[in-house]
Amino acid sequence: MSAKLILVVAFLSASLPTFAQRAIECEPFVKRSRVLPGIYLNRSEQLCFDVLGWSEYQGQNCVKHGQSIQWKATVPVIDRDQIYERESTQFRVQSAVVTDERFDYAVEWSRGGEWQILQRIAINRITGSGVMTRKDGSEPMQCRTVPRKI
Repeated sequence: MSAKLILVVAFLSASLPTFAQRAIECEPFVKRSRVLPGIYLNRSEQLCFDVLGWSEYQGQNCVKHGQSIQWKATVPVIDRDQIYERESTQFRVQSAVVTDERFDYAVEWSRGGEWQILQRIAINRITGSGVMTRKDGSEPMQCRTVPRKI
């Protein structure tokens, strides 16, 4: 096992009591996209979504294994890289998988109509490898934990 892989495994699978919260950073291999919203682990090892700074945020932002959460925020409406306005949008994560071995969840959104998938994230916590799936396809990524900036 290479030193780099051992380091990734140590970061993703160990509980480090010195870090109250650990951000999970993922770097896609091909495109310049990112996991939205950002994710982190809290003290209770819940998977949390970094939405507290979003405009007019309301709702829950942390989920345990098998649970679901929902939140509402005012977000920009973007079309072809141009922001047109800001709209109140509902978001949810249903039946998240949060285990020592992996994270697997989908962030969905709605503006009063049908729910649509924003992105699906699957991360192997042992190797750090992951996949982000969006409407336009899937993208492999490499993830690691770092101390969260609060």
